[in-house]
Amino acid sequence: MATNNASYNGVLPWAYGTNVEQLQTSKEAAEAGGLAWGVIKQPLVAMVTKTDGVTVPQVVAGKFTTRRDDDDRILGIVGKNFRAVPNLEAMGLMDALAQEAGAIFKSVGHIGDGERVWMMAQLPNSLRVKGSEDIIDKMLLLSNAHDGSKSLVMGFTPFRRMGASVMNVAVGRLHDKLSIRHTAKFDEHVKEARRVLKLQEDYFEHLGMLFDGLADVAIDNKKFNQVLDAVIPLPTEGRTEKAEGARERLEQLWAKENETNPFANTGWSLFSAFSNYGDHHKSFKSRKDENGSKEQLRFLSIMEGSAQDLKNDALSAILDLK
Repeated sequence: MATNNASYNGVLPWAYGTNVEQLQTSKEAAEAGGLAWGVIKQPLVAMVTKTDGVTVPQVVAGKFTTRRDDDDRILGIVGKNFRAVPNLEAMGLMDALAQEAGAIFKSVGHIGDGERVWMMAQLPNSLRVKGSEDIIDKMLLLSNAHDGSKSLVMGFTPFRRMGASVMNVAVGRLHDKLSIRHTAKFDEHVKEARRVLKLQEDYFEHLGMLFDGLADVAIDNKKFNQVLDAVIPLPTEGRTEKAEGARERLEQLWAKENETNPFANTGWSLFSAFSNYGDHHKSFKSRKDENGSKEQLRFLSIMEGSAQDLKNDALSAILDLK
């Protein structure tokens, strides 16, 4: 994808991983990102003190650990029905997408010690809001969890070049994620790739119509404040500094957006301001069980956490203005 550095004034969503744009296979990509390791599932053993004071190892019924087979690092504690999907097996789906639709590999990465592993690719034929130079690239994000937190998931990830924001929202009954069937066979990957391509085609088609529609919604200061009150209301009691700071930042981003957005003072420029805020300015809290760097956890927030929730809330509030 050709990039205009003036347009990318934020952090690219694949910047936290390893760039694999020049590689041809998912195996090469996994090796480049240090992800070509397998996962071992073993019974969980705990040390138990008996009545005579002697401590002995004991298997915990129905509980297992998942471990990397290269360095034995523990990735999670899972139930008996959890099936660990090797990274190379999961990423094989991207080879089928490259073959079937010309998908281009972008990056691979992981969260923490490898509890979550992901691979991103770009599909051809980007969206243009109302035919303008405001371009939305069609990205696919494959996420594989080894800690039992998620299934193998493919995310449809619209990426706006202006502002470098991920515009991942649900579109009516069309969700931006789907579970992927596990398989080690390439012909089965091809079948699954075709299912993914059909669903992403529906998603991005409706998303394009939604974004075009937002560009036709006029937003004045009164409507801006209505949306702001709906998405980031001021607390009726207690400390208000955090909400006030967020609202002030959004006012600044809204003003800046209206200087550069081809559809100034519209629902599209307002949604773009919220997306910019969610990806690049919003503070976030990690769960106690989440392991990873600040950059890795922000990546999670953007793709499936509080930043994505904010965008969905903002979109709903803007659509409610009609």
